[in-house]
Amino acid sequence: MGILLQDKKAKQREADKRHRLKKKLLYLNKLELKVQQLNKELHLKNELLHKEAANVDVFSIVYGTWMSLADRLTMWVGGFRPTHILQLITNHVEIMGSMRIEKMECLKDAMINEENELSNEVHKLEAIISNILIGNSFVNKGDEAAISNYANCMSSLVGKLTILHNFINQADQLREKTITEIQKILTTKQQVMALYAIHDHLQRLVTLTNLWESMPKI
Repeated sequence: MGILLQDKKAKQREADKRHRLKKKLLYLNKLELKVQQLNKELHLKNELLHKEAANVDVFSIVYGTWMSLADRLTMWVGGFRPTHILQLITNHVEIMGSMRIEKMECLKDAMINEENELSNEVHKLEAIISNILIGNSFVNKGDEAAISNYANCMSSLVGKLTILHNFINQADQLREKTITEIQKILTTKQQVMALYAIHDHLQRLVTLTNLWESMPKI
């Protein structure tokens, strides 16, 4: 009788364990779908707003004139710096498994190289635009040669802004690529923790901005 009771209790414990595991798996599946949905919605919304704004004012997007001072500290070519997000996740999310850690490090190294290449191209373009603006002489009314030269310079600058707009698109592609690769590397739970870390980081920027704005200005 005692053996049968023990066997019944063991089976019940096993059944309860399977039930808890099933509930946990269902919860994780729902959580994963929610994370994917949120990421997709955020991506589509940000991409739409970003492209519309870039078409209107490429300078505002590149240099973040609409952002607070704190936000601009971490801005890179119209948005977040991919390696900044990777470092944030690495610092605040416990990434288990040597394979995942190695993949995150490889992704970070690859993004550093791509960021540096794009940053160099942007800086070169900025120097060219600056030289064109500085080198352009004042236009005197009636001076047809100066007027023609001015028109050529403005036309050239418009072409350079088109290139700058393309750089924004390249930076956006790097950001999208980074997020996609992070989703492939991290588990669902780790992705949730990463979102919490990013949210906390954004809240710190808001707090810093509020503290700065509340300070008495001389």
